[in-house]
Amino acid sequence: MREKGCPVCHCVVRGSARFLDGLLYESVTDPFVRARIRESRGFCNWHAWMLPKAFCPQSGIAAIHEDILAQEIEALRHAARPRYGMSWWDRLRGWFAPSRGRFGKQCTACAISADSDERNSLDIFIESLAEQEFYQGFTESFGLCLPHFRMLEARHPDHPNLGAVRRIQLAKLEALRAELLEFVRRQDYRYNREPMGPERDSWLRSIEMLVGKAHVFGSQRSLVLAAEESEPEGGPETAADPSAEAGAEILRLRDLVARLEKDNEAIRGRWNETSARLAALTFKLHEVERDRQVLEMHLAGTRAGENMSRGVAESLRNQYSIGYVPANKARDGKFRKIKVELVAPDGSPLVITDQKGKKVKYVVYAHEGYIVPKVGVGD
Repeated sequence: MREKGCPVCHCVVRGSARFLDGLLYESVTDPFVRARIRESRGFCNWHAWMLPKAFCPQSGIAAIHEDILAQEIEALRHAARPRYGMSWWDRLRGWFAPSRGRFGKQCTACAISADSDERNSLDIFIESLAEQEFYQGFTESFGLCLPHFRMLEARHPDHPNLGAVRRIQLAKLEALRAELLEFVRRQDYRYNREPMGPERDSWLRSIEMLVGKAHVFGSQRSLVLAAEESEPEGGPETAADPSAEAGAEILRLRDLVARLEKDNEAIRGRWNETSARLAALTFKLHEVERDRQVLEMHLAGTRAGENMSRGVAESLRNQYSIGYVPANKARDGKFRKIKVELVAPDGSPLVITDQKGKKVKYVVYAHEGYIVPKVGVGD
């Protein structure tokens, strides 16, 4: 959707280039593939001129075209021979000689593009419109060219998403027509000094909208020439070569395998990326859990210190220092007990209450006694 023009045309172009790369790289020596290419007399004009842009094309092109030229030379030699004086064996060979008609069967690359790239792209396109992101991307894109839009209608006439495609396509056509009208108006000498807007290239975009991207649908000259062509001389047309049909099927299967391998690589790449992200998130969670535990330990230590400080402050707030003079003056070095009690003025045990009149428990901390120093020690 990000590229300019019809998205299905882009898929067909990329698919054709990928198919030709694979054919020249690994299928040139396959006898079934060569038979299919011979039957189609090589490739169409578009795909033939795509060959030089493929990966390492020289040897593959030389091998394929040498094979085709050998077939054409054999057919031309047979046609140039006089009819009289031919042996029955030469006449029999003539019946099964390759036809010298102007056109062979459909171009192999065109058949693969139509069977896989084009149809698969249309199927994926109509199904993906149910996704909001894809729908939004199609709304903001060029739209479908009219040939592919008609193919989509014919292929999926009852699909629930076809109505949405028609509404968007209608809006695209109306907008393009309005730009074309504006472009024509700007050609008038009275308005040609006005600066051009998006209608500047509307005439070029209208070509792709009406007929698709260049070369994707080919020329119609072959239809006229094929209608004028008479039945070739030398006997009836030969039946379809089973090896050529097998070659076409092999090419389709190989293209399908290449597509599946590409999708598999993409899925594997996404899986590896997701696994790496999951591992990073797991490591981050472990770090967060470790930091949480350390923070809890610090908080526990801080709370314990606060409780201890609070207890010390509370004890200091309720601490009293008292002293007394003993009645026994003897300094005999003995241990003397001390007993401290809180009593009321009337001699009863002291009761302490809070503001609500509730009794408050209290604790008296005092020495149990002391040792009296003897006379002469420390004097």
